[in-house]
Amino acid sequence: MRLQRCGTALAAAALVGALAACGGSDAGTPSRTATSTAPTTSSTPAPTSTSAAAPTSGGTVSKAPTKPMTTPPPANDSTVASPTAALESAVRSYSGFYTGGNGPAAYALLSARCQKLYSPSVFNAVVKQVHQGYGTTPIATLRVVVNGDSGFATYTYPKSGLNQNRQPWVLEGGSWKNDGC
Repeated sequence: MRLQRCGTALAAAALVGALAACGGSDAGTPSRTATSTAPTTSSTPAPTSTSAAAPTSGGTVSKAPTKPMTTPPPANDSTVASPTAALESAVRSYSGFYTGGNGPAAYALLSARCQKLYSPSVFNAVVKQVHQGYGTTPIATLRVVVNGDSGFATYTYPKSGLNQNRQPWVLEGGSWKNDGC
């Protein structure tokens, strides 16, 4: 049993590293680009945090416990917005679920290809670790590039450990899905 837990922990750690380091190539010419930074004036606001951070007497920040995020920040509906706005919405939703501790909802926003590579249980363990380590963390800056039914997202967080550079996304069944696996 101990060996199985250790193997699951190693697989989860490897997945965290792979997902945190994922990005894309510079191949292809983007047709549309959108950029937003916090605070954003976009129609897709950043998810709100359910935790409070307060400075301690030593000048460091302590974080109160957070609850898993259960509802998406905005909808992931590519039919009601421009392609760039829809991708931005999907990225914010995924990020909110991922840092908010809602593994099943974040997993649902992975592409079919990525879902074949990661089991829900291993992915959920990773999401839980990320949530414990970072809490529900809003995106600080977001830039998306759309080229037909594929795109890239580059986004940062207040803590750089989860930043993404050219994370690939694909349009599947009318919804944007994270293809960075």
